[in-house]
Amino acid sequence: MRWSLRVLAAGSLAALGGCGGVIVNAPIHNPSYVMGDEDYASRNGAIRVEVAGDMLGVPRDEFATRVVSEMRAGYYRKDKTMFSAQPSQETDPRYKIVMMFSPATPVSPNDLCLGTNRQTSPRQAGDSLTLLASFCSGTLAISEVRGTVGQVAGIQDPNFSRLVREVIWYLFPRTDNRRDGGGTVVP
Repeated sequence: MRWSLRVLAAGSLAALGGCGGVIVNAPIHNPSYVMGDEDYASRNGAIRVEVAGDMLGVPRDEFATRVVSEMRAGYYRKDKTMFSAQPSQETDPRYKIVMMFSPATPVSPNDLCLGTNRQTSPRQAGDSLTLLASFCSGTLAISEVRGTVGQVAGIQDPNFSRLVREVIWYLFPRTDNRRDGGGTVVP
């Protein structure tokens, strides 16, 4: 019985991957990360978002605007304006979110924060799209997530939207293991 359930589960995951389902690796949060750090980072203005990598043939500004729009839609809290591709003078320069699409080689989250090793791999028709996201405090990645989705035709493709929204959902944890034994959930 256990074997058949494993085969069914593995087959379901494979089917989801082939149909455009988003697969998100378990997020990694630096021990210095405290739930709500994004609130502190955006206390005077929106958090700066840097977009890097494969822009799917779209000009950088248009691509960045779409990514930020999807980030806002996927964020679980009420303040949906805390992300911006166009930071203001009030934006805290110590904090940023880096969204890297189609990295060429394994990239460390701290490299994303440093702005190094942001080379992309050209995607072929039918290739999946990978997104690495790091929430940075200076040059330190305090939260990171990697997501992959099946075929993406462009920035209007629902698979593109699902990928960005799922990744942002996991980039900021909704529980804090240091509070109430990890059971605190923020609405």
